[in-house]
Amino acid sequence: MNAMLGTASRAMQEAARRTNENLELMKRLAETMAAGAREASSEIAEWTRQASERQKEATHQITQARSLDEALEFQNRYIRENLQALLDFSAKVSRLSAEKASEASGHLEPDRG
Repeated sequence: MNAMLGTASRAMQEAARRTNENLELMKRLAETMAAGAREASSEIAEWTRQASERQKEATHQITQARSLDEALEFQNRYIRENLQALLDFSAKVSRLSAEKASEASGHLEPDRG
């Protein structure tokens, strides 16, 4: 009977240890995800601010154009610059996502001690 109680006690201790490890892992993963969300949010806010500035400058240039050709040139430049900015932004967010995914997967690897 004592042997069964000892075995049950060890099994319960092991289950409690694993539960604590899993909770700690979930905490680290949540912290990593939250940090990634904060960084992405910051990047979005900055991109939006810059897009607004580009829009303001393009509007000013177009309204100051001396000819239709000049206005179209300003508009074409604005579109190209916005597309490039969007591509750069997408690449930056992709890199950020990859870094956070790598960081999160590092939490899943067993401790090497």
